[in-house]
Amino acid sequence: MSIKRNDISIGDGIKVFLSKYRLTRKFNEQKIKEIWPEVVGKSVANHTSSLSLRGSALLVEVDSSIVRNELHYAKSSVLEKLNEAIGEDWVDEIRLK
Repeated sequence: MSIKRNDISIGDGIKVFLSKYRLTRKFNEQKIKEIWPEVVGKSVANHTSSLSLRGSALLVEVDSSIVRNELHYAKSSVLEKLNEAIGEDWVDEIRLK
């Protein structure tokens, strides 16, 4: 009896699993929700009520015009930090509502 050995890292195995069961988007969306306060700061995060991914766009509901304006001007920095945390260029646009 021969044993077939597949040597892959745990991280690669998780990526394969997430991809196979089409969970990558939900996993990344959850990761974004977890790191959001670290990326934008607690005071800004307290004024955002909903985060969701639509395609490659992150939809963010904001309850303050001041915070909306601040996020508008910081979009490129926020995008860079989010994609770096995910490990891929997953988000290419932030839409503020």
